[in-house]
Amino acid sequence: MIEFKGLLSGNAADERTKLSLSVTLDDDTFDWFLMVPPSADWRQYLVDSEQAILDAVQAKITEWETTSPTTIIIDDITGEQTEVPISKQDFVKPDYPDYWVKRKQAYPALAEQLGAIWKGGDDQQAMSDLIVSIKEQYPKP
Repeated sequence: MIEFKGLLSGNAADERTKLSLSVTLDDDTFDWFLMVPPSADWRQYLVDSEQAILDAVQAKITEWETTSPTTIIIDDITGEQTEVPISKQDFVKPDYPDYWVKRKQAYPALAEQLGAIWKGGDDQQAMSDLIVSIKEQYPKP
C-alpha cells in the first residue's frame, strides 16, 4: 500500500516535484519519495509509478536481508566509536541522486549543445556521441 504524505519543492540542482510517501509491505512501513518530472501531473505520475515503487521497495528489502555486516561504526558525541545496527527502515530508501540528477550534472551546457548542433558535421556528431554515452552511463531505471 502506498500512502501520499505531501508535496515537497525541488532545489536548484533538481527542479522536479518531490512526493513524500509512506509505503507498507509485509507489515513494515517505509518512508519513500518519488521525483516527478517538471511537466508531469504528479497525481497521474504517482498512479503510473505505483508498481515501480513497490518493486523498488521490495528490491531494497531483499538487499537489506542479504547485507553483511548489518551494523555500522559511528563516532558518538564523545569521540568514541560505537557499533550500531542498520535498521530495515534506515536501509530501505530510494536512491538519490538518481539518474536524472546525475545526467543533468554530466550534460554539457545547453549553449555548448546548441553550438555543436549549429556547427554540424563532426562537432554535432561528437556532441551526440557524448549525450548517448552519458545516457548509457546513467540509464533510466
